[in-house]
Amino acid sequence: MTYIAKIFMPNLGNRSPILKWYSGNLRRAYFFTNAGLFILILGVFGFIRYQQWRAEEMMRKYQTTGGKKVITITYTQLGPPPSLMGETGATPTAATGARPSAPVVGVPKPVPDEKAVVETSEDQQSISGVSNLPTSGSGDGNVTLKIEDVIPDINAFVPVEVPAKPIAPTKPRYPEIARRMEQHGTVYVKMLVNLDGSVMRVVVIKSSTFPSLDTAAVEAAWTWKFTPAIQNKKPVRIWVAAPFKFELN
Repeated sequence: MTYIAKIFMPNLGNRSPILKWYSGNLRRAYFFTNAGLFILILGVFGFIRYQQWRAEEMMRKYQTTGGKKVITITYTQLGPPPSLMGETGATPTAATGARPSAPVVGVPKPVPDEKAVVETSEDQQSISGVSNLPTSGSGDGNVTLKIEDVIPDINAFVPVEVPAKPIAPTKPRYPEIARRMEQHGTVYVKMLVNLDGSVMRVVVIKSSTFPSLDTAAVEAAWTWKFTPAIQNKKPVRIWVAAPFKFELN
């Protein structure tokens, strides 16, 4: 240490009594230096533990956890659960050690044969014409079923034997304001092809980042016509993706 002090502070080493004492008592200086570092480290850890202890005491005193008050409720203070019979049902009673009484069973009384009611069940033929489906009209009994249109999910895979093909697809109109501002890009859309080949829905799946170009692509997609997709010899609805490019000449 004296050697380091002489290199960096040569004048200070000649005037400081502490450095002079250190140079003559290296063993004691080494001992006091290590003891000082140990006491400093011990003091830091002790201060941290003291702060933790204070925080725990404050939480225990005010019964708080994360700034929220903790309310302790015993099981007996919760009360009985709500009745399964509803508000008008019987109030549940506390459980006791007594055995419940046996239910009272009535004694059947014989009835003369002429007063007995013969119960019969309907056969399959009599109930085959009965329908629980809702009827429509003026009560004439005719059942009218309305099958809801099945719209496939935009990301679902619909297996088809014959895919839908566009018939003379029209190109989008390049907006004049977009051309003047030199806006260009590609718009990717998905069109829902109906059973007759017309377009039912148009969804932009990837924008060109220019609203005017996206609008022009959607308007062009609505004018497209397709041959319907065929599955099991019947037309089905299917989503078809198509890109619309806007390029400056």
